[in-house]
Amino acid sequence: MLDCKTSSNLEAHEDTVCLGALSDEHLIAITTFMDKPVQLNLTSCAKCKNSFIVDTLKERIADIKENTRIDVSEKVVMVEDESGLLFEEVSYDRRGFFSAMKNLTFLQAAGLFENDERGDVQSYSQKKLPLKRDILNTIIKKVADKDTAGRLLHEYAFTIKADASCDNCFSCIGMCPTGALKSKRDETGSGLLFNPSMCNGCTLCRDFCLNKSITLLHGYSGENYFEYGICNEDLCTTHMAGKTSGEEVVDAECCHGR
Repeated sequence: MLDCKTSSNLEAHEDTVCLGALSDEHLIAITTFMDKPVQLNLTSCAKCKNSFIVDTLKERIADIKENTRIDVSEKVVMVEDESGLLFEEVSYDRRGFFSAMKNLTFLQAAGLFENDERGDVQSYSQKKLPLKRDILNTIIKKVADKDTAGRLLHEYAFTIKADASCDNCFSCIGMCPTGALKSKRDETGSGLLFNPSMCNGCTLCRDFCLNKSITLLHGYSGENYFEYGICNEDLCTTHMAGKTSGEEVVDAECCHGR
């Protein structure tokens, strides 16, 4: 059971920050990795200034099912009435202990606990993969069904292309905060490389491109999600080989929070 740290004195396995902080990626990860359903104790939300998060979570769960066909409600159980709460102590036989430790490690890594230590803020020059992108990548590696993985990438991943006006100045590489872009320099020439698994769709590369060469597309449908590939067409090769999916991201706002 997950409970908001300020909500009540009811027994719970862990007290977290506001349960509204559960993003799509968190909810899908709970569904993917947890052995048993996880109850969200929302019984005190109606009295909280953040009471709107109950409807937000319901919409989030419904959208996930519609867009990815993953029924998060099978593992994420929203409880708004105390009579529906069911707290069970974690089993600590040998198998239960290791299972509990695995799940605890996941939840701590997902940044759900108050005592999660994220460390000091890094300088801008240091590339760092956002937590939710890291969670998504872990899910993609875990999901065996290719159709499900494809729907997740269509909904939450991004694709970058650079057209023939790209002059390989590589200023976009410096602006990219995650390291999704890097340069290629060898005997065949120079080019821009893109790794979709490291892109969070912030649009900084596109917005700071002096030649307006970069297009950011919402969705990925290629075969090499975890690998770098050429994405500027002046080398006669595109990263997606014409297989992009989704629509162009027209401003930074529409992809924040992914």
